[in-house]
Amino acid sequence: MKPSEQIACLKRLHAIIKEIHPRTLKLLEQKRPFIVIGIHERYYPQAYMLIREQERIQGTWTADCEDEYQDAMDHWHKLQRAAAQAGGDDGDQTPATA
Repeated sequence: MKPSEQIACLKRLHAIIKEIHPRTLKLLEQKRPFIVIGIHERYYPQAYMLIREQERIQGTWTADCEDEYQDAMDHWHKLQRAAAQAGGDDGDQTPATA
């Protein structure tokens, strides 16, 4: 692979990682471990609430963060209702609507 192709590939990878979540790239660059929790997990809202509480205490929780949180919680509740209606209420099954 030519250097120009490598650079283009790295730029695409950078964009993909940033799309996953902006903090992902920062944590990778700092070589810090992190976890990923799928929205289909039963403990997703509890984990998100803990993050929200801590960020509020630190003063780093913004109005955009709150909007994103509320949207995520609405989506999580919809997925849980869909899973329950489909009979997949085991907490680890992604509903067909996901």
